[in-house]
Amino acid sequence: MPLPAGVSRALSMLEGAGYEAFIVGGCVRDALRGITPKDYDITTSALPEETKSVFRDYRVIETGIQHGTVTVMMEGMPLEITTYRTEGTYSDNRHPDSVSFTTSLREDVARRDFTMNAIAYSPRRGLIDYFGGAEDIRGGIIRCVGDPDTRFREDALRMMRGIRFASALGFRIEEDTRGNLWVLTDNWPLVRRKGESSFTLLKLSPEKRTFNSICMDEEGVWLGSTGRLYRYDYATGKMSAFTAGDNSTPFGYKDIILLDSGKLLCSSLDGIITIDPVTGEVSESSLGSSKEVSAAMTDSKGNIWLALYNNGIEVYDQQDKLLHSYNTSNSALSNNVVLCFTERDGRIWAGTNGGGINIIDPEEGRITVLSHVSGNPASFPAQSIKSLYTDTYGNIWAGSMRDGLIQVSSSEMKTYSESHFGTKAGMSNTTVLCLHQDPESRFIWIGTDGDGINRFDPETNEFTHYWSTANSKVVSITDFSKDELALSIYSEGIIIFNKNTGQTRPLTIKDEDLIYKLRYTSRSIGLNCEPDGKILVHCKTVKRLDPKTGLSQQVDIGGNPLNNDIQAIGKTPTGIWAHDSRRIFFLKYGAAAAETSGTLEETVIRSGYICEKGLIWLATDNGLYCFDPAQGKFTHISTTLFSNATSVVCDRNSRIWVGTELDVFAYLTESESFAMFGESDGAQPNEYLSKPRLLSREGDVYMGGVYGLLRIDRNYTIEKFEIPRLGLNEILVDGEVLYESDRGIFHIPHHSNSMSISVTTQEKDIFRNKMYRFSFSNGGPVFEKPAPTVNIRQLPPPGRYVISVSCTKRNGNWTEPVAIATIRIQQPWYLSGWFIGGTLFLVVAITGTVLLLIAYRKANMLQLALKEQEQRVYEEKVQMLINVSHELRTPLTLIMAPLKRILNDKEASDKYSETLGRIYRQSRRMKDMLNMVLDLRKMEVGKNSLKIESINFNKWLESSIEDIIAEEHAEGIDIMLETDPAITEVDMDVRKCDTVLMNILINAIKHSAIGDTITIKTRLSGEGSVIVSVSDQGPGLRDADMSQLFTNFYQSSHEQYGSGIGLSYSKILIELMGGKIGAQDNEDKGATFWWEIPVTAEFDVAPVKAYLNELLGYDPGEEITVPETRSIDTSGMTLMLVDDNADLLDFLRESLHSEFREILLASSGNKAMKMIESGKVPDLIVSDVNMSDGDGYKLCKEIKDSEKYSHIPVVLLSAHRQEESQNESYKIGAEAFLPKPFEIDTLLELVRNILARKAEIKKMYLKADNEGSYSSKEEGFILQLNRVIAEHMSDPELDQLVLCRELGMSRAALYNKMKAITGAGAKEYITRIRLEKAKALVETTGLSIVEISEMTGFTSQSYFSTAFKAYTGMTPSQYKKQKASQ
Repeated sequence: MPLPAGVSRALSMLEGAGYEAFIVGGCVRDALRGITPKDYDITTSALPEETKSVFRDYRVIETGIQHGTVTVMMEGMPLEITTYRTEGTYSDNRHPDSVSFTTSLREDVARRDFTMNAIAYSPRRGLIDYFGGAEDIRGGIIRCVGDPDTRFREDALRMMRGIRFASALGFRIEEDTRGNLWVLTDNWPLVRRKGESSFTLLKLSPEKRTFNSICMDEEGVWLGSTGRLYRYDYATGKMSAFTAGDNSTPFGYKDIILLDSGKLLCSSLDGIITIDPVTGEVSESSLGSSKEVSAAMTDSKGNIWLALYNNGIEVYDQQDKLLHSYNTSNSALSNNVVLCFTERDGRIWAGTNGGGINIIDPEEGRITVLSHVSGNPASFPAQSIKSLYTDTYGNIWAGSMRDGLIQVSSSEMKTYSESHFGTKAGMSNTTVLCLHQDPESRFIWIGTDGDGINRFDPETNEFTHYWSTANSKVVSITDFSKDELALSIYSEGIIIFNKNTGQTRPLTIKDEDLIYKLRYTSRSIGLNCEPDGKILVHCKTVKRLDPKTGLSQQVDIGGNPLNNDIQAIGKTPTGIWAHDSRRIFFLKYGAAAAETSGTLEETVIRSGYICEKGLIWLATDNGLYCFDPAQGKFTHISTTLFSNATSVVCDRNSRIWVGTELDVFAYLTESESFAMFGESDGAQPNEYLSKPRLLSREGDVYMGGVYGLLRIDRNYTIEKFEIPRLGLNEILVDGEVLYESDRGIFHIPHHSNSMSISVTTQEKDIFRNKMYRFSFSNGGPVFEKPAPTVNIRQLPPPGRYVISVSCTKRNGNWTEPVAIATIRIQQPWYLSGWFIGGTLFLVVAITGTVLLLIAYRKANMLQLALKEQEQRVYEEKVQMLINVSHELRTPLTLIMAPLKRILNDKEASDKYSETLGRIYRQSRRMKDMLNMVLDLRKMEVGKNSLKIESINFNKWLESSIEDIIAEEHAEGIDIMLETDPAITEVDMDVRKCDTVLMNILINAIKHSAIGDTITIKTRLSGEGSVIVSVSDQGPGLRDADMSQLFTNFYQSSHEQYGSGIGLSYSKILIELMGGKIGAQDNEDKGATFWWEIPVTAEFDVAPVKAYLNELLGYDPGEEITVPETRSIDTSGMTLMLVDDNADLLDFLRESLHSEFREILLASSGNKAMKMIESGKVPDLIVSDVNMSDGDGYKLCKEIKDSEKYSHIPVVLLSAHRQEESQNESYKIGAEAFLPKPFEIDTLLELVRNILARKAEIKKMYLKADNEGSYSSKEEGFILQLNRVIAEHMSDPELDQLVLCRELGMSRAALYNKMKAITGAGAKEYITRIRLEKAKALVETTGLSIVEISEMTGFTSQSYFSTAFKAYTGMTPSQYKKQKASQ
């Protein structure tokens, strides 16, 4: 799959940094369909901060970093890169309650809507398709990921996207008269029969066939494909091909119409034909002046509408009479290429290719066009419409070619936004700061945030921008003269604006204090004119400015200091009402002082407006208030819809319009209820500001905010008649779905802690915001929620309840409650009589059982203590033996090495050669004995496996004893070898067989005299094994204890020297290889020792057991086992080597490079520190102590003193005095010290041991209750980290930022340190600590699941249950039940 260069580079950079990365979603879907994607989305395992770090050299935009998304500009292409994530529940049926990052690609794509969008691709790993999306694309199937009902309940707009995909991909969705749902695809049709949950593919032949049209009658369905007509029969449930004429001429069947005569009118770009369903006769229709038909339909009157390709529209009656003709020449039709029709309220909607939608009134012949206007964001968004649909509520849905699915609705509520400066389609700036209307004009003047003043004409919906104020922030507007306005410009002063010419001039002000306030106090100065032409200038104070003289007069507004700026509420014939953050006061025109009318304590007033009845309505941080000046009384209008109101204005229909930081509401004074409004009404999400609100003289309401200007037409009516249909969606108990019984009752166990109820609604406006009220019968609780879901944390008492639900209508009133479910909360079982009696019996039985268990446990504990003591004694003895063996190896090496050199240099006839040779042989034997002890120890801990090879047995035996034969012959002892030629290849461990052979042969030599003969024989047994015997002519075994012969340290009376362990060791080795060993007296003289091993080895791993016990005569019992040793895979780790000896560095690198992913080299401590600080952080450092440019001690101290790098283990090397260097190393915090010279294997095992211990500590740190004595800085860091998490455990906002703040660390430093010490990021670590705490609370307390989830900081019970199940493998309820039963 070819990718743009920028996309390929982004994927390569993420993968090169160690992360997974794929393109995903629509770009993969389009590429598989052979369409060049317009844009590319990337999903990755990298966290947002890690993604930013990877692309630090590129421009990165935090478009949605809280949800894991950043945009990276790569070679001019914006790429959205999102972290793998999962989503929580959808309590509002639109957006997930929570988003969690994950490391699994499968979990990430599983959250997507349809299988065609759940496909990922990378050049390195190819196509990743977990859910069969590629096959669905080929089959033309729109299929949900997971259960369709669940996915559509989560987000209702997924159904709309499904329709959009059906339109864009050439699929068609219809419902027939029997309630069957049909999907027409480019590869045969699908039908979901009524009552069934899945679709059935109706495929009659292997070849691919595209279906274009469908037509229903009372007995079945007609389906038109390219070149063929098909019939589906309701009675049989089967589809068959219909023979129309001789089928010799292929026909497209774009549309099929059932005529009153019962015949079928079929049209396509191939022409128009009529088919008789009874006879199959086909005739060419006389309809249409052109035969290329792109769309056809019949309207509610039976008239036939034909779209003639590029020739407009023609309308005929059922008798083929032409009624109307519409084209661009004879009508207002916008485009002659019409692609689709639908009808609503007697008007025909025609979708065109390039001309938008034409709405045709057949009675009057009038055509209204909906089309896109460039630069006007409020215009219809598309020009090319491929399909139109009218739903049962009369909504029009338009499927566009390139702009998705569009719902077309008319509303008297409209939001205006920004357009290009100088155009008339919108404002010059989105943010509206103030509004004003001329006294004698319809025009609305708008002050914007930085782009000057605008004029809006309500009749034409056009805006005028003025270059003279283009860079000005207009914060207030008031009348100045008939042709001029006074404008307050932020931080500049007051200017006079000519409404006719658009020119400006400064207003002369001689009051220095006022000039200072206008320019240098960083406040928005308000203006209001009085009847005599003077201007009230107000912010924290009020001054009356005389424009003629430029002088001003202070207005007394009361003795108390003001809270916040003063804002005008409204004018009356005698004065102006105003407010600050607490008070309402009235200022008469020309008066020197204001009168305070009321004070609202502990509430901040944001905005105010006086209605025609003289009441003042206030928007506050505590909602809506009404102030009656006559009585001086404040009344709070309570509601759960909002708490912080920012703007308020009253219309002439006694409706109070309230703006908040997101939405707009209306308080209906007549019904004392609220109504909510949203995008479907024309009110886009907006942050409404306190000043820009206006009731025009025509009666229209205007409300401005950060994101545009809302206009509410004076004729806007709130529908009162539509009642939404409510139904049950599902009931969750303790996070699991509850199903009703056969009698329609939901049974809830008494021990349940929480319940969640969700409902569905059906109404014309599916996007309308509304409130829901859930109520329980029999005096149960009542809940009001802004979403169709209620979470009940404490269930009502046991009993039977009917749950009813109602919701708010458009006018704010509540619908009648509808019963949606009957539940029965069961009585606790422990209150029954049988339980009380059984409990008494169980108490007696349990008491007796406990006493028996205590006695049994004491006996077991004593036995276990004895075994542990035996194990300790054994380990101490073995350790002493190993230590002695290690101590002897060094002096033995110093003996053997020079002795071997002397032997090699001396002549064979030298008088000392024979003596030195004997000394060397005995030294080698001693070394072999030491190796034997160490080998047995390795076998005990599983480090010494059998090295099985297929060897020619006889040749091996001959070569093994060749030297010994010569040596002993010189001593006067002959050794004879007799081999069995039948013996060929044998599976054996050569080294161990050498040891056995030498032990037995030396034993024979030891008991032989000069002139004796030793005979070695081999024989192939009939049981598939090889037997080797060694016979001597010595004293024999007559005085030996045969049962003790192969036990340790046993020696017969003939033994003069030896350890007595050679035969015991040989027995261990032979049995290890699955063989046997034995001995017997010869008939004449001497003895024969033999051993036997199988020809074919059955295993090559030495079993782990206490071999030294067998050698040393220790029997600890069957149940004592040798402790397992640590093992760790270092192939993915980085090792740093620091030494000023280049040869040693090269040797260490060559010896260790296969064990580590990367080895870093530095020639001094200072250079090593610079490498670490540059980002090359190793997993462990091995450093020499003595170096010229920064020694190892200094490097170790800098590492251990650093908060950022103190977790890195350090091993120091030194050739100086061991004890002194070792003590100094441990004082500065080194993990280990190794004196020079050293074995490379010793260094490797030391490094592995330290890293294994570090890995074990990582696991220990993830325990929530981990406490103890800490010595290192990294453990102290984790202790502090766990303390911070414990203190904020119940706070859902606990995240990486909180940890950074509390620990005083940057996000990058915290992330790197936590990854190095614990192996987990902040989010994963916090979640694990929370879940460990939750497990402890579930096990040890009687708290409810809801209480535990809140105490551990989870935002919702369902998310807690999901996370808990993923962590423990069971839900909290199941876990609690399991622990209670243990």
